[in-house]
Amino acid sequence: MSIETDMTTDAPADEPRSLKMRELEQETGIGRETIRFYLREGLLPEPERPKRNVARYGQVHVDRLKTIKRLQQ
Repeated sequence: MSIETDMTTDAPADEPRSLKMRELEQETGIGRETIRFYLREGLLPEPERPKRNVARYGQVHVDRLKTIKRLQQ
């Protein structure tokens, strides 16, 4: 019996990812001001906000940012 894990977080693959802005920047190679621009323009969904001034980004954000980056090339 084997459980797949997400290689970057060691979380089981079926659990949603939860990244801070800094982690999202590192994983995608896209800066925070650009990510904020994409959020304002509606290209990215709003992140989960468990507390005021705390935003958690998921795999959908990573995938969409990587897609935008690919389309720009």
